[in-house]
Amino acid sequence: MQNGLLPRDQRREAKHKQHQEGREQVVNSTAISIEGAVGTVGPQSPAIRRGNIIAIGGQVGADPRSGILCDGIHEQLRQAMTNVQDLLKQAGASFSDTVMIHVYLTEEGHFREMNAVLSEFLTEPYPARTTVYTQLPPDFLVEVEALAVLE
Repeated sequence: MQNGLLPRDQRREAKHKQHQEGREQVVNSTAISIEGAVGTVGPQSPAIRRGNIIAIGGQVGADPRSGILCDGIHEQLRQAMTNVQDLLKQAGASFSDTVMIHVYLTEEGHFREMNAVLSEFLTEPYPARTTVYTQLPPDFLVEVEALAVLE
């Protein structure tokens, strides 16, 4: 102890203990995946459910079981949204529980097609959405993330 303060690690541990003591129950995280899907690249889960919150990690326009990438923005986006839909279903949710969607596109010219495909999956009240233009791995045109909250 220096100047009446605990070392950083002990302060962090004490703060974590205090935070845990104030909770009535501990909420565990559960990994969610699509049955038969090929494994993820790196230390990640396709989706996580923690209590009533479901976080869907970036889904691309590839079939999750074969890993084969679809052709064109329309089909890649439709596949990415189908992947999100399947993960939501595995977690006991649907697009109506979705409060936020992030869409990553490689080309600004795909914005209109994105809206057309999203309208096939989403109904009012629509979730909040962020669209970002970015670089994805070769041949990947879109990636979609979602956040859902169950009542």
